Amino acid sequence: MTFVQKARIFKSFQRESLLSRTNECKSVPCGNYAHELGILKNFDDEIVAPNATKSYRMVAGESMIIFPLVESFKVEFNNKTVSLKPEELIIIPHSETPTLNIINAHQSKLINYLIIKVEKELNFNHIKSNYLKYNYFNDLFKSESLNISFGVFDGREEATYQMTSPHHLLFTHVINGAFEFQNRLLESKDSLSLEGFDTVEMESLSENAIILLCELSSSALNTVN
Repeated sequence: MTFVQKARIFKSFQRESLLSRTNECKSVPCGNYAHELGILKNFDDEIVAPNATKSYRMVAGESMIIFPLVESFKVEFNNKTVSLKPEELIIIPHSETPTLNIINAHQSKLINYLIIKVEKELNFNHIKSNYLKYNYFNDLFKSESLNISFGVFDGREEATYQMTSPHHLLFTHVINGAFEFQNRLLESKDSLSLEGFDTVEMESLSENAIILLCELSSSALNTVN
């Protein structure tokens, strides 16, 4: 069967920015392309000031994935506190808590993290990556409706990602550096959505190039955790 292949680049300068005294949020405009992004509802890059807290309200039927980029911090929810550091992630469904707080307890350091919202009640999970292989897509989380992979690459390294299903969508975000991803140039903080591909090919174009991949089901219907 031949699948229609679709692609959309979200350049870093196209992100929506919200600035407050203690927080800066830059959001990929997912809402404008909801019909193309499946269960992905939000993809935000957040910075929180020292000694500050950012609060979030959960929505029924959804989950949040938090992925630290710079410095460690605490996540507070349902009378629990979990410490997170870079290269870890936590998945929190609405069934776990209606609200959560991200706390920067550092006296003089900013924290930076990605927070991803999906229209699916996933199982709670705190994933600690004790060893990551370089120049490789490391699987951080796998389920029927969402797979998350992460890679750190030297310059001019090539890699191939095999989709679980061509019915799925692939959303990729460049954390640092530059890549040629499926014949498209992606630079730092750029994102790309792909649909209808069995495999995707990538080449890193800089040293310490860092990328995050999210393979998502196209609909919240008829999927399980």
